Amino acid sequence: MEAINAIGKVALTSECKALIDAARAAYDDLTDEQKALIDNYATLTDAEAAYKALEPGQGGDTAVSNTVVSEKATKCIVNGQLLIKKNDVIYNVLGTIVK
Repeated sequence: MEAINAIGKVALTSECKALIDAARAAYDDLTDEQKALIDNYATLTDAEAAYKALEPGQGGDTAVSNTVVSEKATKCIVNGQLLIKKNDVIYNVLGTIVK
């Protein structure tokens, strides 16, 4: 579905949220038969999860999210702490090397 493809890279912006919401609304408006033909539904659910993980205060008590945030970095939330892995080095949100 084109609305899902339009989401692109997930970022914590109102524009990205609007694209995700529009794609969700378009998908939800489909019949069950039409939904069965959508081959990129996982992209929508991944985008929704990634956006939620980027929101302040999200993450929970266990490792709940691994999201590509750029071509060379992955965001991960572990025990409520946001970690960024880049070039095999893990940083917390303050930029301190964790591992």
